Amino acid sequence: MDRTTSLLSLLLALCAAGALAHAVSYGHVTSDDAFISLRYGRNLAEGNGLVFNPGGERVEGFSNPVFTLISAAFLKLGAPPITTVKLIGIACWAALVLLCARFARELRGDDPAAGVVAALLLASSTFPALWAGAGLETMSHALLVTAGTWIAGRECGSGRVRWSPLMFVVVAASRPEGALLAAAAAAAQLAALRREAFGILRAWTVRFAVPVAALLAARYAY
Repeated sequence: MDRTTSLLSLLLALCAAGALAHAVSYGHVTSDDAFISLRYGRNLAEGNGLVFNPGGERVEGFSNPVFTLISAAFLKLGAPPITTVKLIGIACWAALVLLCARFARELRGDDPAAGVVAALLLASSTFPALWAGAGLETMSHALLVTAGTWIAGRECGSGRVRWSPLMFVVVAASRPEGALLAAAAAAAQLAALRREAFGILRAWTVRFAVPVAALLAARYAY
């Protein structure tokens, strides 16, 4: 590793650390909506089911199934509720900064400087830093969407669709609009790989549409 590469790696690490510090500075901000997921998660962890009130109706009053289930898992282990969801968001925020740096670097033809610039711009942004520690799924969803987009783009370059549909299954289970983002990713791959249209449609049907339909059916049945 030459001196320039070492310096850029150090700057990237500093950007990630700065992103963490930036988010922690807004640690006093907590969204009221965070308590919805925590309420459902606590009842699930305590064996009362995925309900808002123990013994109450099975109404899906949350819009973030993945985050609610993750919250339930940590609550089952005895983790402190608010601190846990805040730390999840902040960790996803730091990971998002690093992933965007990698994304930007590849888009610029493996230019490390582009990655550092992207990381610096994102880490210094107030809006995501504030919401990272607010207790919501904002940053985990953003990380999933960015990862799915990155994978879908790499598959366009390789000419073979494999993991992006599965990644967008998680995106679709993370937020309701995730299904629309998945459709956009599939459309982009079809536009880029028109000669492989049949294979792409098959991959998205088997690896995205079928699992998502099964998840929706299970949620409806519950």
